[in-house]
Amino acid sequence: MFLYSKCYEYRLTNLYADINYGEFIVIIESNKMETNQKNKYICKVMSIDTIAKYKNTKLILYTDKKIEFKYGDVLQVYGNFEYAKQARNFKGFNYRRILWQNKIYGILNSDSAIKINEKHNLNFYLNRLKIGIENNIEISIKNIEYANLLKGILIGDKSGISENTKEVFRNASLSHVLAISGMHLGYIAIIIKNIVSFIKSKKIKIILYLIILFLYINLIGGTPSSIRAFVMFGLLNISEIFYRKSSSITNFFSAILITLFINPFSIENIGAWLSFGGTIGIIELYSNVKVKLKNRFVSFILQNFILSVCVQIYILPIIIYNFNTISFTFFISNILISFFIGPIIVIGIIIGIFKNILWLGNLEYYLLNIIFNISNFISQISFSKIYIGTPRLIYIIFYYLFLYLVIYRKEYLKILLKVIIAFVFVSNIILWTKNEFTIYFLDVGQGDCTLIKTPNNKTILIDGGEGCSGNFDEGKNTVIPYLLDRGYTKLDYIIISHFDSDHVGGLLSVIEELKVGKVIISKQGENSENFKKFIKITKVKNIDVIVININDTIKIDNTVWLEFLWPDVSDIIKENVLNNNSIVCKVHYKNFSCMFTGDIEQEAEEFILNKNVNLKADILKVAHHRFQNIY
Repeated sequence: MFLYSKCYEYRLTNLYADINYGEFIVIIESNKMETNQKNKYICKVMSIDTIAKYKNTKLILYTDKKIEFKYGDVLQVYGNFEYAKQARNFKGFNYRRILWQNKIYGILNSDSAIKINEKHNLNFYLNRLKIGIENNIEISIKNIEYANLLKGILIGDKSGISENTKEVFRNASLSHVLAISGMHLGYIAIIIKNIVSFIKSKKIKIILYLIILFLYINLIGGTPSSIRAFVMFGLLNISEIFYRKSSSITNFFSAILITLFINPFSIENIGAWLSFGGTIGIIELYSNVKVKLKNRFVSFILQNFILSVCVQIYILPIIIYNFNTISFTFFISNILISFFIGPIIVIGIIIGIFKNILWLGNLEYYLLNIIFNISNFISQISFSKIYIGTPRLIYIIFYYLFLYLVIYRKEYLKILLKVIIAFVFVSNIILWTKNEFTIYFLDVGQGDCTLIKTPNNKTILIDGGEGCSGNFDEGKNTVIPYLLDRGYTKLDYIIISHFDSDHVGGLLSVIEELKVGKVIISKQGENSENFKKFIKITKVKNIDVIVININDTIKIDNTVWLEFLWPDVSDIIKENVLNNNSIVCKVHYKNFSCMFTGDIEQEAEEFILNKNVNLKADILKVAHHRFQNIY
């Protein structure tokens, strides 16, 4: 499997290495996805410049917004191929590997695209069925947000769900509701079994059941979590045909091997890890602690609570490592949702096929409204989301080894605990002896962001990139994940050079989400909207705000201090007031210094040169407006 995985990665990395611009013959294999400037599709290549070795590889295709294509259209495209971008920062978002998880090699930007044919295969007809289901859902449920929510629950199409709704479900620890997994397939399987129950032959019934389930998996796109569930369901039912006892653990590992054989990059898919982790929790823990009570309602609640605990125990490290959060409301939200998710799926299938029959669409609307309100309420509980720094992989290994020993080898627990204590002790000593003064420059696109760590582990964050520009918040999506991956859930100091959005925008999210000791700003020459938002947030969170002036200094610890060289409160520059009155400061560490200049322009530089300040520094972080002029 390892060799197979490496060969697969080599092909993904190198097959398109010699391709730049050319003639691509492709088949559209998705519906249109709109972006701001282009239409976006997934396409399968038939040939490039008449060369067939690229056949059946998938690409993301961007076309002119004025022209639309449909699933199954065969296109002649002239355009250039490019690999998707990799991570810009430490452990950052790697779009290239995300595409590889879906067997997509890269991106095709078209100069021209012409439809030359159509191809109708099984997936074409499944897509038409999917579109019909989506249309029926939209007709039956008038609220578009709830209609999109049902599409996510029923057929895994989350493209129409707003970021706000996704955030609500994430904060309530209910993201799994929007991803097709074993829970969804369980309800689907029950429905299918009831549909084929009229067939007398057991073998034919199971075969037909598996065929319908297979078609459903293809309809929703064959995600790793759905493939895992299908393989386990399939092996369980096949064992019945051959009158063999089915082993859950054998089925589990068979599902892993088959999923990885289909696509080795599924091992990097978070949904797959959560699905496999939750499943092993059910197999290893839940199956051994089932409790039945006479009162069915109480028994149902207790069983759901136990199930949630067992699943959470096994997926907790996965959640912390990937999302850097832990929630104590997980059990409450999952128990409450469990009452409604089954009826929602069953009714959703009925209205997806038959439209709003017997006014079921109205009932579905109320059920969706209930789970959204439950999620929204839980997401607003203060302890519903606690940030945790990314743990080291060795600690995750220790965690699962501990669980294994608790279940199967209790006699070795003392030895493991001694090893863990010794490892933590030694590693902390090594880290303490290696503590250094470090400056990290983050790539936040347009704007600046710098993290400074002192030898005593004090942290200083200078600026934070753009906030909510084009629906992408650098603070929430880049800076916070970066800080958490570095292990920081608290910042001792934040320096806001000035209140232009490409410097402070991302910081507003950072200040809202993380613990912040003190924020350093200068006196404002303009009462900007960003400044008003900042004041509101700091008042709510009771954060100490320090307003500095020229020649001020702030001691961070015994070896690190800040020296402020600009602005001068008595000499505010009126032209480009935000940029030219940016904070200019030097960070000193022993005999080393690094100067940060915000967005000062020529006017500010001339003012500073006339001041009695020491501009000598080992490193100068150039103001990017000035750098553009120099370049």
